Amino acid sequence: MSIELKKKEIIALSQKASFAIGINRLTGIKAQVMLVLDISKSMNKLYRSGVVQTVIERILGLALNFDDDGNIDMMLFGTNAYALPPVTINDFEGYVERVILANHKVIEATNYAPPLNRILEKYRTHTGTPVFVIFLTDGGNLDKKPAGG
Repeated sequence: MSIELKKKEIIALSQKASFAIGINRLTGIKAQVMLVLDISKSMNKLYRSGVVQTVIERILGLALNFDDDGNIDMMLFGTNAYALPPVTINDFEGYVERVILANHKVIEATNYAPPLNRILEKYRTHTGTPVFVIFLTDGGNLDKKPAGG
């Protein structure tokens, strides 16, 4: 599928999301959007099969409606947390292959404390726009106590 066709699909998703946002009276609200992705071993198949890439594209379609700057902040988490370059409507294609799989192994454990701490650290002094964080994981964490649970 061409990049232009993919962009049109994301824009169509954005329009559907816009309708839902309007119905729920959330029009006009802006936020910094962050997507935090699990890279534990059990997620490997989801990365390789294209599921995670599709999720990124769908989140981008939603986020285009209320993200404050068009850049979706990205982070991976497993045993540790790893900041990634943001994803935008202009560079989403092949993001999983190009950015994640080319630089990270999807073989870690699942710990929630490292990404939660990095998110708090990053946005602690953030003022103005709210931050909307989406976690994508396929299971429970191994660090319940340090993660506050």
